[in-house]
Amino acid sequence: MDYVLLTLVMSRWGWDKYYNYIKELELQPETHSLLKWLKSYYKAQPSAQQVNTDDLLTYMQFKQVPAEALAIAEAQLRTIRPLTPEASAVYRKALTQNLVAADMREALRKFELDELDLEQQYPALFEDFVNPESAVEWETDVVGAVQRELEDYGWNLNFLPFGEALRGVRRGHNILVAAPTDMGKTWFLCRMAVHLLEQILKGWREELKENPKAELRPILFATNEQAADIILTRVVQTVLHKSLHELADIPNLKELYEEHVPAGAIRIQNVHGQSAQQVAALAAKYNAQVLITDMTQRCGWTGGYGSEHQDLEAVWNYFREQAILKDFLHVGTSQISIEGHDQLFPPLTALKQSKTGIQNTVDLAIYIGARTGTDAVYERLRGISTPKNKLQRAGFRRYNTAQVQVQFETNTWNQS
Repeated sequence: MDYVLLTLVMSRWGWDKYYNYIKELELQPETHSLLKWLKSYYKAQPSAQQVNTDDLLTYMQFKQVPAEALAIAEAQLRTIRPLTPEASAVYRKALTQNLVAADMREALRKFELDELDLEQQYPALFEDFVNPESAVEWETDVVGAVQRELEDYGWNLNFLPFGEALRGVRRGHNILVAAPTDMGKTWFLCRMAVHLLEQILKGWREELKENPKAELRPILFATNEQAADIILTRVVQTVLHKSLHELADIPNLKELYEEHVPAGAIRIQNVHGQSAQQVAALAAKYNAQVLITDMTQRCGWTGGYGSEHQDLEAVWNYFREQAILKDFLHVGTSQISIEGHDQLFPPLTALKQSKTGIQNTVDLAIYIGARTGTDAVYERLRGISTPKNKLQRAGFRRYNTAQVQVQFETNTWNQS
């Protein structure tokens, strides 16, 4: 298994996918040592997509690795050969099977010590056993079904310049938000979350008049990119329309924030290294009615197919299915590929690792485009578009575009 792992992590994609699971494998000491140097190499070379053996050895020499350790590392590295697509699929499947087996062994150990709920760990395995009737239920609510298809049903997206062109979004929908790296995608998600929450709170308070025990189902913001505290800070900026420095000068900041956002209404949680199944289980635990995953493509897929494209499509399909079965709105994210570079309105196909797979799973795709020139006007200029839109309102266009100026200090997106 050492050779299989080392072969796969010689690429940046393999490293990002498997590094968090390395601790679960039983590896030789020299492999652990080499993995530490690979981690250091990737950190020192952030743009490297593939490890060059000679470059890595030179880097280790520069770091004054002892001659004996360097010789052992070189012997390991020289045995590694480039993988064909077929061999790569076989290796990925073998490694995934070992990771799943290790995960199950650890889960059983914790289960025996009463430290783990197996249903939460493996929700898909329990679905048919715990809820066998779920597979045979059929829709009988005629009036409700008709109401849910009306254009004004659900939550509006009127924070968008063309929000009036869209029908309401609702639980069961699957939405994609895509943007180039570091161009405001997470800020946009915070703006969207706050806009949705305002409507959720209004509906909940109306419901309280009829049912004083009505539950407020929260928004779960599951992040495996930025840290949760960074996301929380951006949400607070969005809610209070204040810059970071202005927030720091407010003495009763927590109380002021919770006047707008009741405790637990937006739950921001780190899910780094967790699988799609674990994230969905977390949404079920909180009974969330909105699940935001950022970045969706970094959610692992338990029992992977061996191909990153297949795994990624499986993750998106899974969240689409869970949104319907568990009654929540899913908002996921992806990155714009090189095809959409330096464009305000990238085409639908311009997604990293997906030409059509992710796109086929969603009801609405919101793309954020940006220009990359040195002109200061481009720094805050963004294009927003809907290259896929199944929520078109009658009398409006399916494909909508708008240029906006973003004030990141207060997270406002105003049409330019």
